Amino acid sequence: MQSLLLEELNSPELARLRAFLGERCQPASLPGTYWLMLPAALQTSAQSAHSASCGPFCLAILLDDITASLKLELLVRPRMTLHCSCFAVVDKKQREFALAFWDSAIAAARGKKHDH
Repeated sequence: MQSLLLEELNSPELARLRAFLGERCQPASLPGTYWLMLPAALQTSAQSAHSASCGPFCLAILLDDITASLKLELLVRPRMTLHCSCFAVVDKKQREFALAFWDSAIAAARGKKHDH
């Protein structure tokens, strides 16, 4: 699986990231896990066709206090099922969306505002 990983975060950075994710993502049932919702305009044709049965679609983000790290999976997950053709590695446009979010998260960790 492809993912982005930011390690060696300090306590203030973890706190700023927790606030940032809390404002921009949906919390998952697992502690420290968040869902970054994929805009409908960025869905692939398979994801759009399955939107009603499998959606919404999202990317998983893990903020881990123990390892002091932030991980963004580059995998589009349907929230309603685990086994479907709409479960896929991000395409180019989805990757650009994920990278823009990642840049904003890094800026937030550093206590800076980012335009994305």
